[in-house]
Amino acid sequence: IMQGLFRNPLADPALVGVAGGGALAAAVVIVIGDRLLTASGMHLSIWLLPAAAFAGSLLVTMLLYRIATRENRTSIAVFLLGGLAIASLSNAGIGMLVFTADDRQLRDMTFWMLGSISGATWTKVSILAPFVFAMLALVPSIGRGLDLLVLQHFLQRAAIATTNHDHALGARMGEQRRVRDHLVVQEVVA
Repeated sequence: IMQGLFRNPLADPALVGVAGGGALAAAVVIVIGDRLLTASGMHLSIWLLPAAAFAGSLLVTMLLYRIATRENRTSIAVFLLGGLAIASLSNAGIGMLVFTADDRQLRDMTFWMLGSISGATWTKVSILAPFVFAMLALVPSIGRGLDLLVLQHFLQRAAIATTNHDHALGARMGEQRRVRDHLVVQEVVA
């Protein structure tokens, strides 16, 4: 999806900072949230960590959109560069949390960011399933729009190339006319 939106085969959530924002939010919950909840005698809910990661990713996406949009136009280059900057800041924040985490929190962060499924249960799968099926249903419906975006981009490039070719051809023909006219004037004067 991101490759179609950015018309770039290298675009992915890590490149534009969305994955970094989610990872930072999850790391904050693992380290700081765990300390606060442990101090109050409570435990982390199974909803809290994925909800925080989703909220962090959504916040980064909204921030990037706001940074990249000027006068109702969104610059893809600014979006990508801003995403790289936010990804770097997120990694720095995660590094600070890694430094302050205890052994259990560090292990939890590492497994979360590596995508461990060791804590997977059928309850967690049933919680995740509606979101997965909703996305699987949604992606084909936006696929045509993404194809049109990419097609529009290629048609614009083809039109620009044709226009540039026509200008170059016209310039050559104009130059030939000027040389011919110059030769005619020389013949008449001589």
